[in-house]
Amino acid sequence: SDIHVFSGNSPGVPFLPNVMSKFLAMGSSLDQVVAMATSVPARIINRTPKIGTLQRGAPADVAIMDLVEGPVTFVDTRNNKRDGNLQLKPVQTVVNGVPFGRPYQAPFSVR
Repeated sequence: SDIHVFSGNSPGVPFLPNVMSKFLAMGSSLDQVVAMATSVPARIINRTPKIGTLQRGAPADVAIMDLVEGPVTFVDTRNNKRDGNLQLKPVQTVVNGVPFGRPYQAPFSVR
């Protein structure tokens, strides 16, 4: 995320999907943005291959997002604005293979 002493009460949205979307607006590819939020930080903190991956044996911690096309304006902590055409919007969170926050039918029910 982009949470720090100034961002919590700013006009911007300091949540990770919004920050990821800002990087899309600055020209990063979707693959680069996903890596910046998953495998790269896992590698930096020496947690690969346990987190930041979907490989067999890793916990199934997944953020499912829609990539929404359309005009969007991103705002930073100083009220600077940058326009973009893509935004990641959270749809569902899966923690250790179990969808979080909603009751689902099998095969997604709690095991």
